[in-house]
Amino acid sequence: MIKKLQKIVFLVVLLCGSNIKAQVVINEYSASNLSQFVDNHSDYEDWIELYNTAPFPMPLGGFHLSDDSTNILKYTIPAGLVVPANGFVRFWCSGRDNYSTNNYHTNFRLTQTKNSKEQIVFSDPSGIVLDSLSLNKTQVGHSRGRTTDGAGTWSVFTNPSPNTSNDFSTPYSRYADKPDFSVGAGFYPPPIIVILTNTEPGSTMRYTTDGSLPTLTSPICSTGVLISNTSVLKAITWSPDPNVLPSFVEFQTYFMNVSHTLPIVSISASQLTNLANGSGALEPMGTFEYFDTAGVRKANTYGEFNRHGQDSWVLSQRSLDFISRDEMGYNHSIEEKLFEYSPRENFQRIILRAAGDDNYPADHRQANLGSAHVRDAYIHMLAKGGDESGCAKC
Repeated sequence: MIKKLQKIVFLVVLLCGSNIKAQVVINEYSASNLSQFVDNHSDYEDWIELYNTAPFPMPLGGFHLSDDSTNILKYTIPAGLVVPANGFVRFWCSGRDNYSTNNYHTNFRLTQTKNSKEQIVFSDPSGIVLDSLSLNKTQVGHSRGRTTDGAGTWSVFTNPSPNTSNDFSTPYSRYADKPDFSVGAGFYPPPIIVILTNTEPGSTMRYTTDGSLPTLTSPICSTGVLISNTSVLKAITWSPDPNVLPSFVEFQTYFMNVSHTLPIVSISASQLTNLANGSGALEPMGTFEYFDTAGVRKANTYGEFNRHGQDSWVLSQRSLDFISRDEMGYNHSIEEKLFEYSPRENFQRIILRAAGDDNYPADHRQANLGSAHVRDAYIHMLAKGGDESGCAKC
C-alpha cells in the first residue's frame, strides 16, 4: 500500500511538473525588426518572446529554443534565467550565442522567406516540446503574437510589444490577398493590358506604373492596366474589413518595344531617383528584378537602396547599394547566378556602379558633368584572361 501511495504521489508530482512547464509559451515573435528595437550590440535583430502564464516565477535555465524542428535542442537557455509571474523574456535571434544583463542571444537567426517554413520550437531540458509554431511572413516592422497574452489565437501587430503585454496592441487577423497579374514580367511589343485579380472579398486594388509604392490615393484598378511604355507595375490590395491589413506588394517590369543582349536589372522605389541624383541620406525601400539574356525574369526581391562610394558620389554617375531584406517579407536574397566566373547563386547585397571611380571627369572644363570610366572592367577582363605567368591573352 505504501509503495502504491509513493507511486501515486510520484505520478502526481510528474504531472504537476509537466503542468508547470506548460505554463510558459511562445507569445510573440518578429522576423521583421529592421529598425525598431535595438539590442545591446547596437544591432536590430529578430526576436522571440516567451510569456509565463503562471502566477509564480518560472526558472528556465536548461530549457531550449530552436528554429529547426529536427534539432530542437539547438539553443540552451542559460542557467539562472527566471521569468517573473505573468512576466516576459525576450531572446535576440542574432546567432551570437551569448548573454549579458537580460540580453539573451540565441545561436540561430530567423529567416521568414525560406522556401520551406522555419519553425520556432520551445522545449524542456529533456527535449519535450512545450510549444512550437511555423513562421509566417510579416511586413517590415510587424510581428506575430497571441491576440492577448497566452491566448490560443494569433494576430499580426503593426506595433510589436517585446517584453510587454500584447493586450494593449491592436490585433489584425491577417494581410489581404496580394494581387495576381495576368501577364508575366518581360519584353513585349506595345501595348499590353494587364488584368489584376485577387481573392479578397469586396477589396480594392490600387496600382502605380512609375515604380513608386501604391497608396490610398493611387489609381484604382477595376478592369485592366494599359502598358504602352516600359514600366514597373506595382499593386496592393486593400480590404474593407478593418481587421485585415493591406496586402504585400505585387510588382513586375514590362519592357516595351526594346531588346537587349545583356542581362538586365530593373530597380524601383519611391525617391530612388532623388537618391541617384545626390540625396545620399535617403535609404528608400523598393524592388529588384533580374532578367537573363533571353529576357526571362530569373530573380526578384524587395529591399533597401543606399549610396555607395566616396569620391565618385560627387559625379553624375553615382553608385548604389541594394540590400535584399528578409525583414520585408519577400525574399532573403537575390537567388540567381549573376556572374559567370563565380558559382555563387545567392546574393543579399549587390553594388550597382557605373564603372570605375576615378576622380577626373571626361572634360575638365565641365567638371560638374562627370563621366563613366572603363578602367575597372578593363582590369577585370585582363585578370580573367591572364595565363599562369600573369600575362593577359591579347
